[in-house]
Amino acid sequence: MWSYFIFFSLIFLLKTESHIIQHNKTDHILYKRATTATLLTENIKKPEGDHYSYRLIQLSNGLKTLLISYPDSLSAGAALDVKVGHFSDPDDIPGVAHFCEHLLFMGTKKYPGEDDFSEYLLTHAGTYNAYTSTEDTNYFFSVEPKSFEKALDMFSQLFISPLILKRSVEREAHAVDLEHKKNLQNDAWRLFQLEKSISNPKSPYSKFGTGDYVTLVENTRKKGIDIASVVSKFFSTYYSSNLMKLVIFSSESLDNLEKLAVKYFTDIPNKNLEVPKFTEKPFGADVIGKQYWYKPIADSNSIELVFPIDTQRMFYKSSPSDYLRHFLDHRSYGSVFYTLNQRGWITDISVYSEYIVSETDALRINIGLTEIGLDNYEDILGLVFQFLRMLRDNTPNEDYFKDLIKIDDVSFRFKDQPKLMSYASHLASVMQLPYIEDVDLLRSSYLSEYDHKQFAKLLSVLRDDNYFLTITSKTKPGYWDLREPWYGSEYKVDVFSQTLLEKTRKDDLNISLKFPEKNIFIPELFIRANVSTHKKTKPTLMYNDTRLRYWYKEDDTFSIPKTFISALIKIPDYSSSPFETAHSKIYLDMLINHVSTQHYNAIVAGYSLTISAIDIGIYLSIYGFSDKILLLLDKVIESMRLYTPSLASFMSSRQKYLYMYEYDKVSMPYSKVSQVSLAFHDPLYWPSSEMLYAINSTTYEDVQVFHSRRFSSVFTEVLAVGLLSNSTKDLLEIYFKALSPKKQYPYQILPSRSYIFKEGSNYIYEMSLLNPQEVNSAILYSLQVGSSKDSKLIALLNVLFSLIRSRVFNQLRTEEQLSYVVRVSSYTSTALMSFFFVLQSLRDPFYLEQRINAFLYRFAAFIDTITDEQLKSVVNTLLPLFSGRYTSLPKESGVYLASIVSGFYDFDIRKKIYRSLKGLTKEDLKDYFYNYFYPDSATRKKLSIHLKSQTLESVSVRDFSPRRLQYYFKCNGLDISLEDLSDLIESSHLLVDFEKALKKFFTNKYPHKDVSEIVSQAFKYLKELYTKLKKDAIKNYDAQHFTDLTTFKNSLKLSPVPLPVMKWSSYY
Repeated sequence: MWSYFIFFSLIFLLKTESHIIQHNKTDHILYKRATTATLLTENIKKPEGDHYSYRLIQLSNGLKTLLISYPDSLSAGAALDVKVGHFSDPDDIPGVAHFCEHLLFMGTKKYPGEDDFSEYLLTHAGTYNAYTSTEDTNYFFSVEPKSFEKALDMFSQLFISPLILKRSVEREAHAVDLEHKKNLQNDAWRLFQLEKSISNPKSPYSKFGTGDYVTLVENTRKKGIDIASVVSKFFSTYYSSNLMKLVIFSSESLDNLEKLAVKYFTDIPNKNLEVPKFTEKPFGADVIGKQYWYKPIADSNSIELVFPIDTQRMFYKSSPSDYLRHFLDHRSYGSVFYTLNQRGWITDISVYSEYIVSETDALRINIGLTEIGLDNYEDILGLVFQFLRMLRDNTPNEDYFKDLIKIDDVSFRFKDQPKLMSYASHLASVMQLPYIEDVDLLRSSYLSEYDHKQFAKLLSVLRDDNYFLTITSKTKPGYWDLREPWYGSEYKVDVFSQTLLEKTRKDDLNISLKFPEKNIFIPELFIRANVSTHKKTKPTLMYNDTRLRYWYKEDDTFSIPKTFISALIKIPDYSSSPFETAHSKIYLDMLINHVSTQHYNAIVAGYSLTISAIDIGIYLSIYGFSDKILLLLDKVIESMRLYTPSLASFMSSRQKYLYMYEYDKVSMPYSKVSQVSLAFHDPLYWPSSEMLYAINSTTYEDVQVFHSRRFSSVFTEVLAVGLLSNSTKDLLEIYFKALSPKKQYPYQILPSRSYIFKEGSNYIYEMSLLNPQEVNSAILYSLQVGSSKDSKLIALLNVLFSLIRSRVFNQLRTEEQLSYVVRVSSYTSTALMSFFFVLQSLRDPFYLEQRINAFLYRFAAFIDTITDEQLKSVVNTLLPLFSGRYTSLPKESGVYLASIVSGFYDFDIRKKIYRSLKGLTKEDLKDYFYNYFYPDSATRKKLSIHLKSQTLESVSVRDFSPRRLQYYFKCNGLDISLEDLSDLIESSHLLVDFEKALKKFFTNKYPHKDVSEIVSQAFKYLKELYTKLKKDAIKNYDAQHFTDLTTFKNSLKLSPVPLPVMKWSSYY
């Protein structure tokens, strides 16, 4: 949140299944306590660097519970997985399981307030969330340790006595509906539902799991069904302690955690329910052998082969699909990826096995295509099947598989300690898997065996008569005659052509296909530094001249045989224009593909290798085992120096970026508005429209010119944290100096700067979304809130962030129902800090802006009355974050790297923030809020970005007050309930649709009365009224509206160049 880089996180699916494990009581210890729990094991295999203590118990109600104790934990919490998901929805009411997940948070008998749980968490540095999948519903939370027990009690009550009140139904149905509408233009969701909709209708996989307002409220109301009763019945039918798995984590001892588990969770009723079973296969003969042409929202091309296979989960130790993924995912010479990428046909390949239903998994091979690749997709499929046949007929010898096991063993042994809340959620779902032995709970995703028989069995079903194909393209076949009912996706169905079948059954083997070479990067030596009681708190400057600056910090905390090396390779004019940026991005992607091809075995061996474009040049980082890290670094730098671009590689990388920036046109509004905001902070950030034009204009010759001067003059700043010998440290200097023979002058390597808004500014930048089907709009409300060099201002921002976060969600989402997406965040650019509100909504962004202002006015009243105890409570939750304790070597390295990137080189900034936090007063907080946040402040610097849906009307359906409408119609002799009005509003996106729906409603109710004129007059009057009110509000709102981004940016000043807080000589 406060870091200087934004990293993309990997999205993974948790695949779960339930099974009640019966334990022989003679094998376990029965604790002699008031309420008993059975000890299952404390001997859970864990990594060497894992300082958590584990105990697995089973409560007297059959609830299997994992306890995790970590004395240094900064948070405490729990996760509970229930073995029921949307597969168990009533056939005629989609979304009940998901709706139940929402409603459980809306009050319990012991804590009846709808916001009791969320408010308690958010005011005690906590958070919570949940998700509903096909066969699981997973709930989790975290909170500050001192507030843990009450939070745990409140959490347990969700599963003991939830209220599920009728008054909560309307509000949460709106939340579910907004959640669904958020995903309507998302290709991942559309493809997921398309596959479900074409599957066997008798299989629960075919269901629509999210639900919306229509399925949950309108349809049930029409049928006279009470949806609250339906949810209550669903809860009582499927929620039983024997179908649940619980994980609790805290700084408390294991004994205390066990007492808390027994105290609060034993009362969950055990109904001795059977795990829901689903026997219908999802993919039958009517799907296999077909190709489904999907027309995407984003302009992208891909193919996905889906093989229905027997479930692999019981083979977690030997995971045949993981071995297959290794071979098919590989990027080295002779791989499927390399062979096809060299032809300029594909941009990516991924392989994974996914649980679907019953005993069925889906083995997926997803391949990103260029335009040329789309034309040749049948040849691509032919090559894939050739490689599969090569694996079947010439399986590599067992030594190869032993190396993979060795890699996984080492990776698990030295795995970094994970974040507890997400880890607890994951483990709760893993505990539902019946095949995993208790001692393997933490290790279940790591290979430990090789079963040739099972691997061969998997390969035997990966045939061309046992899969179906999804082809994603906006251009082919050119017409789509079918529509998926829930998302409206256009698609077409064909059977496999005879030409395709001939190519996939061709016996000839492409001679370029090869298995990966022996892995030279598997570590052998695991030398570790000793943990010191006198820890250093900053890196030391080892070397500094006009070509290289090198920092080093020895690991004295974690004692792991790993090292983190990062390099900022600063290149003059690297991002000085959209065209320079386009050339550098395409070239760098080509370079990354080349490096990955040459050294993909290092990634297989557990090394993390990152090469990415930043506005001042190239960011390179390697994290992994110290034993072979210098070998890898040497080879990577050599590859970077000697690389020669090819036309095929250029075509592939250029196509990749064209897709990326085309996709940006249809990205979700809340994501798009955050991306647009970067242009207002960073002078070297170019809008996606300009980048798309520049990428389109880039030629192979442009990239060749860029290549010829890429490293002609660079300055490299290196940070190494871990354990390196003196000779190794000297080698680092040699390696990086080899990148460039020429020195740089100081003026060439200045850090980037930031735009500064004027004091008292109130800017509004307006633009329309490019996707005409997107019904949501978005706002990003940004405040510049002080210098990132000032530790006191940083401390104040953190306090205010905590206080605002705990209230804005409840006010704008829960109470006002403005949006499913309500987020606050802070961002640090060079020298400046910013605070953001982000909302995505069906409402006009200008209306959202007024509600944010109203929130800030209301929040001012809270700030005026905040007590010393309230301030102290927030400060105490923040102090551990700046205490100098780190949870992993990469986290520690990231803090040092942030100080380097900032240009201030203030490695003591966290100490200063810590001291500032301890000295804060209520007056400090008030002054800061009224200066930087309060809407009427003369010194506030504010910019908001309004992204408007093309479907947004000047007056929208949701501008109308249902009560005012009801009153108007009543005065004219027409009765309509607020419930019916709400239903009509929710089902009508456009004003004209709402007017037609009302006329139809009143015509049916009053068949002998002319209602058309009454409704038309109401709409005419109200539209005129609301139009005037909106115009007056905009006119009276003192804001500077603009649409010309370039002219506006040219009017702004830049922040001063950041300088080190000390002389260079002081860093040695």
